[in-house]
Amino acid sequence: MKQETSNHERDLYAALACAEAYLRLAEPSLIRIKDVEESKEPDSFSPSLADSVAAATNLAFAIELYIKAILIVSKIDVPQGRDGHKLGTLYAKMPQHFRDVIEKSYEETRKKDWNGVYDSITLSIGQVSAGIPKWDDNRSESFDLQVLLNRSSDIFTSWRYIYEFKKPEEDRWQFHRLEYCLLLSACRAMRDTIRNATKFATTATENATNGVVPS
Repeated sequence: MKQETSNHERDLYAALACAEAYLRLAEPSLIRIKDVEESKEPDSFSPSLADSVAAATNLAFAIELYIKAILIVSKIDVPQGRDGHKLGTLYAKMPQHFRDVIEKSYEETRKKDWNGVYDSITLSIGQVSAGIPKWDDNRSESFDLQVLLNRSSDIFTSWRYIYEFKKPEEDRWQFHRLEYCLLLSACRAMRDTIRNATKFATTATENATNGVVPS
């Protein structure tokens, strides 16, 4: 049975402060991912690749907390358990007016930040005897934000526990893909949206307390 926690038990401003911190920690390593050297050698988990894993985890948690902050502001109960980490599931619960603002900002941000080139990194894990992995060409995949978050839904757990290798049932390789350019633009769009929303709410509360009637 799924359980949900009432939003009065969640601290909005703590969530925002932590989201800012996770994003701030993630950004430098995300920008340097393109410099990670490709390797097919066993036991070649380099420090720069480990930085990328930490950055992926921090970015995923930042996105998760920004979405949850918007759900709190919208007085929508935040899922717990596994659903509480699934980015696509969380985003789908967000009110449409917030999604409209975020998606407009995301479209503008991704085009401005990356000039139409959206890099990603894929880490393949498998047995040494498995040979060379077959890479998928993902150029045709949608840039739509909900679709992006759906296919990136489990990056918090999959990258956080990347050291736990489980032999795939059908394929000989386990793939972990991070569309860091698009996800970073999405995170920045969410950050800007919730900043503006909380600034408006704080100003409205202060005005009401001081007896100021908005024009």
